[in-house]
Amino acid sequence: MVGGVTALFTLRMLGFYLVLPVLSTYAESLPGSTPILVGLSVGIYGFTQCLFQVPFGAWSDRWGRKPVLTLGLLLFAVGSVICAVADTAPLLVAGRLVQGMGAIASVVVAMLADLTRDEVRTRAMVAVGISIGGSFSIGLLFGPVAAERIGIPSLFWLTAVLTLLAVAFLWLRIPTPPRISHHAEVEYSNDHLLEVMANRNLLRLDLGTFNLHMSLTVIFVTMPFLLRHFIPLGHQWRIFLPLLATGMAVMLLGARLAERPGRSRSVALSGQALMTGALAVFALSAPASALQPGAGLTLLTLGLFLFIGGFALLEPLFPALLTRLCQQANRGTAAGVFNMSQFSGAFVGGLVAGFFLKKDVEALFWVLVATSTLWWIWALRLHDPRHLTLLELHMNGSSPEEKRLLVRRLLKMRGVEDVAWKENRSALLVRYAAESVGAEELRAEAAGVSAGETS
Repeated sequence: MVGGVTALFTLRMLGFYLVLPVLSTYAESLPGSTPILVGLSVGIYGFTQCLFQVPFGAWSDRWGRKPVLTLGLLLFAVGSVICAVADTAPLLVAGRLVQGMGAIASVVVAMLADLTRDEVRTRAMVAVGISIGGSFSIGLLFGPVAAERIGIPSLFWLTAVLTLLAVAFLWLRIPTPPRISHHAEVEYSNDHLLEVMANRNLLRLDLGTFNLHMSLTVIFVTMPFLLRHFIPLGHQWRIFLPLLATGMAVMLLGARLAERPGRSRSVALSGQALMTGALAVFALSAPASALQPGAGLTLLTLGLFLFIGGFALLEPLFPALLTRLCQQANRGTAAGVFNMSQFSGAFVGGLVAGFFLKKDVEALFWVLVATSTLWWIWALRLHDPRHLTLLELHMNGSSPEEKRLLVRRLLKMRGVEDVAWKENRSALLVRYAAESVGAEELRAEAAGVSAGETS
């Protein structure tokens, strides 16, 4: 199941990452280009992703994951076609805007959570992270070479084709996850969004991913221009290949550490510290900075090494923590808010990078150092989630009143963190801490209610 979701996301992201390393320089070459449009060609995607993440996540809670995933994939394919035929910078930005409307990241995270247990959730997110990292690696290594040989418009056409293949793969190869509804005797309401927004741990993750992807987008916009002073675009893979291999190893190591009880916060703080150090190194290696030009390429390589290490720790950890800290029935909504924050960070990163690109890149990186440091301080109070076990209690033959009574009694039991109904309310999904309550106690409670006990 995890492999299927991973393959789906790989098909979706491969074409995306083949284009991304050459996108800013391509936008600069088109008629009507300005520094702001160069930044927007990378960052505007994040703007519409930001707008649509919460609706897509909430729609998937309400109508199911697969239909909403299909809608998002088709919108991304349409945007890719617009980018392929774009002959001006404004039209390229418009195509990227439509691409961003296919905001499926929150739905993918929610679907993966539906299909995995809490205790292996981080590993599952790492599987997706490795697929993204693999696509990212292929894009960095082969995107510039492919762009020189077949042209960037052809890469956009390839992106559209891969996305349509992902739609077919979704319906033919991936199981349909169970529909889960809130334990209250009402359908989905805006109160569930308020529950997500009031959770401070979720807010910490939202701001963390905002800062992470703002920094990542700044690097995608600025790095091709910084590196081309030392290495031609088609040969930059020689730097990225060993760095990305290191990043993959760090991601696997970080996942294993984060799955140990009480270690998630330490891994998050370590990743953020690496990223903050990387941004400081980029500031020192920017044009006209204190250490330029003497150690320019050396510092850039060191900064990329630190950043990829920090990114590899944080990228799979944040969504894994998210799905463990939110309620089962709100996963799509929580993932929507999280991914809205992620892509709004990408939009802001593209916007500010375009603004500073021809002015003061060093100041831009120092601003990112400050925002990263502030999040690190706030993350000191991030809670490590307990490892919870999922139990399915079948409720066939129980009356509505018995079901309501069981929910109330379960929520009062020590160790029970969350309950939610499976589709058609045929079974109750109970998340509980095994060290506080046992599965047999929960089954006995359900049997007692069915037998008519009311005490």
